[in-house]
Amino acid sequence: MTVKIKPLENYVLISLDEDIEQGESDDLGLIMSHKPEPECGVIKELGDSCTMTKLGDIVYFAKFSGEAIERDDKKYLFLKEYDILAILRK
Repeated sequence: MTVKIKPLENYVLISLDEDIEQGESDDLGLIMSHKPEPECGVIKELGDSCTMTKLGDIVYFAKFSGEAIERDDKKYLFLKEYDILAILRK
């Protein structure tokens, strides 16, 4: 049985194990040509109070922010939405 993790309030759950496609770029022309560093990840779940982000957003956050967890051999980070520094969108 799989248990779903639902962040509360303004927290987001970020996957740190996601691959970002090589050569992917955003509207500003920033090119992501590597796998995510620890300060980059993909939003997997949102708390009910989150308004600036959406599921699937690739985000940058401050190093040493949030609370790291590991579940089913995958690494995640609980982070307050206002600790996100930038969102990469296509």
